[in-house]
Amino acid sequence: MWIEDDLKSVDRSKTPWLLVGVHRMFYCDSSDYRSDDDGDQTMAVRMRASLEDLFNEFKIDAMFFGHMHAYARTCPTYKNQCKPSKGEQSTGALNTLNGNTTTVYYEPSAPIYFLIGNAGRQVGTADFLEDPQPAIYANINLRYGYQRLRANATHLIAEAVESPSGYIMDAVTIVKNNETAPAPPSKHDLVQGALSNLTRDAFTQPLQLPGALSDLTSAIKG
Repeated sequence: MWIEDDLKSVDRSKTPWLLVGVHRMFYCDSSDYRSDDDGDQTMAVRMRASLEDLFNEFKIDAMFFGHMHAYARTCPTYKNQCKPSKGEQSTGALNTLNGNTTTVYYEPSAPIYFLIGNAGRQVGTADFLEDPQPAIYANINLRYGYQRLRANATHLIAEAVESPSGYIMDAVTIVKNNETAPAPPSKHDLVQGALSNLTRDAFTQPLQLPGALSDLTSAIKG
């Protein structure tokens, strides 16, 4: 298989991050054309059966999908289950529609899946996820935006940016070669972060100011 040959050819000492992009989603609970031969459910099952074990064997770090016009991000996932990391830190409303989240995974043991179909065409409803939303999805957003990636040898940062405000809907950092998770952020860091969000919200998301003020108050009291 050419995909396997490509994966074998990657020297991870020179290319530490292994990312895969395809059009159709691996995981979706879509109601669109459920019974059709090329429906979302049917295609997802076939793709996982053909490729999920292979990608897990070669320890890919993340996959990026389109097809559905929304944004979504999973936990480190294998066989439809969240898999452990050496450490994890999260803030925000996880598994909530249109929530804002920040997560750091230390040495995750499975890939993280990103749906980044929320640019361009009209953003649709979350019909790719029926209620209740699957537990593997940490962030689901129906706001226009795009994905921004930054990486070095040990850190990969993926940010879901709302257009046109620049608001970060979801931020994920994957850390490699880190035996232990660092200490939790200090009170100073929390206050500075809350102040940054408050300043940003004042110009970009005025309806979210009460939440930003609450975060700042909590950081100061903490």
